[in-house]
Amino acid sequence: MKLSRISDICKQYQVSATAVYKWIGLYGLFKQAKERLIMESKSDTTELLRLKQKIAELERLVGQKQIQLDFKDKMIEIAEQTYGVDIKKKFSTPPSGTSGSKGKK
Repeated sequence: MKLSRISDICKQYQVSATAVYKWIGLYGLFKQAKERLIMESKSDTTELLRLKQKIAELERLVGQKQIQLDFKDKMIEIAEQTYGVDIKKKFSTPPSGTSGSKGKK
């Protein structure tokens, strides 16, 4: 099966690109399958695979970090219950705008 560009077909048969696309839509091989034929170079395929691997690695890292955060939150919760201290409240309070000194300048 030889693949041709739309522009080549238009020149050869002296028809518009719209006519070619209509013909493909009506009689094309992939009409029934509802599939698209995508042509890409080997370098595109290699890059796509590399990016998919990178995404998988990043998703794995995010999952690990979420597990660590959940673990730390549970440890804080247990410490709060054990010692009767609100740890989250103490560390989430914004610092005051003063320098800490009591004297005037």
